[in-house]
Amino acid sequence: MTRFRCSECGNAAYIPQEFDLVEGWPWHPHLWGAIRLNDDPTDTYQPYVYLVSDGPEQAPSKVWFRYYKDTRHLPGGRLYNRGAPVLDAQQVAETIKLLIKRDML
Repeated sequence: MTRFRCSECGNAAYIPQEFDLVEGWPWHPHLWGAIRLNDDPTDTYQPYVYLVSDGPEQAPSKVWFRYYKDTRHLPGGRLYNRGAPVLDAQQVAETIKLLIKRDML
């Protein structure tokens, strides 16, 4: 797991985001870190979860499942940030264990 850190002071840091929801109001998640859910860094598909809070003063209490697809090893390939991953049962179990360890469950 990687917690985001300020490059200047080294303290815990977050990445503020803003998205327009279909309900018509904005969502302002704060991303505090990421947990990779795949042990093989050479796999094309790399699922992960962001550790998310609703505000800069709050501890992360949510997870946002995402994945990236890395085709940079192919001619013309690139790194794609994608939506929700498909996880096998072991990846789900490991994610739950990590969230328990972080006192998020």
